Amino acid sequence: MTQTQIDCFFAAVRTGTVSGAARELYLSVQSVSSNIQNLEKEFSLTLLERHQDGVTLTEDGRRFIKFARSWCENYESTLRNIRELYSNMSQRFSVAFSEWIDPLGELFDAFKAFKDIHSDTEFSAVHCTNQLILDKLLCGEVDVAIMCDTQVVSGPNLDMEAFAREKLCFYMPPYVKGDDVSKLDPVLPHLDAPYGAWSEEERQEFTRRMSGNLGLPVPSSYIMPNFYSVIASAEAVPCCVVSDSRFGHLTSAQGLRSIPLNRDTSLCCVWNKKDENPLLPEFVKHLKEYFCEDIS
Repeated sequence: MTQTQIDCFFAAVRTGTVSGAARELYLSVQSVSSNIQNLEKEFSLTLLERHQDGVTLTEDGRRFIKFARSWCENYESTLRNIRELYSNMSQRFSVAFSEWIDPLGELFDAFKAFKDIHSDTEFSAVHCTNQLILDKLLCGEVDVAIMCDTQVVSGPNLDMEAFAREKLCFYMPPYVKGDDVSKLDPVLPHLDAPYGAWSEEERQEFTRRMSGNLGLPVPSSYIMPNFYSVIASAEAVPCCVVSDSRFGHLTSAQGLRSIPLNRDTSLCCVWNKKDENPLLPEFVKHLKEYFCEDIS
């Protein structure tokens, strides 16, 4: 017995015709008739007597309608109880941060403000590699990931929305003097922070800034296992690192100098469309309003 079958049966009794029930429910006459017949078949009863002018209840139909009304009342009461219990349940919301983002930087107050609004919600956070973040999203371990928009590998189950501008910079050791990047050692290697694929135009700018007017390509790019390795290397060896000067960890590295890089990137929320937490739309809206930026 389904709700649609019951609705068709009740409507036919109220209107006295199958066609009247169809008009009331915005269904076809065939659909209403089929639902009533399937209901009768399920209970092995003839509920309606069909006449040329319409339908009337049989004796079995009169007994059945009392049962059906009682069933509907119990069903609605159960739904109300479930909704009430759900609304009073302690909600959970889990966030995963890209390892290249500092959750204790500019993001901290924004998240704290959201948490204060939802004091009855249990919050959790994890800091991990981008690949592990995507795995956690797809298997439902976390509700949302905070990543750079160029770090996200698109997929049919993932959705994303940007909420704040990043400011990418070259970071270099303090003993590289002056702001003239053309004075940098033309064989200065680059430590690869995972900010997505570089376009040819961006690669040319990278090379120009790294090697001045010599036209030399970037000689080597070392992919570091984690952001701790990047910070340690950037402070100790003559290399250049690309990182976000607004939300990134390298902002706190001792003595590093930075030069702005002309690249348009944003921090974004990434989530699994098939497993969307009810708090997610409010969370994204909160971040966008908190940072008050036009990122369209």
